[in-house]
Amino acid sequence: MEGEVLQIVAEVECGKDRVARVVVGQHGLTVVAVAKSVNEAMQDLLAQQLFIRILVKVNGKLYQIANDPRLASSRSGVAR
Repeated sequence: MEGEVLQIVAEVECGKDRVARVVVGQHGLTVVAVAKSVNEAMQDLLAQQLFIRILVKVNGKLYQIANDPRLASSRSGVAR
């Protein structure tokens, strides 16, 4: 398995946009920090390179910061 990358996709289903906003965090920092922490812990446990992706969904649809006017305006100038 040397050189292979294990890809893990986790879906977090939220019932409301406001819950998804909390899960994602300001500028996406919370969900990124969780993904990094999980990645490090799982790599240590499995002794294999990993790629972790956490998808936050609201009622089955992918939640995106760019679609939230309260968060998008604070990210002006940042590629989405």
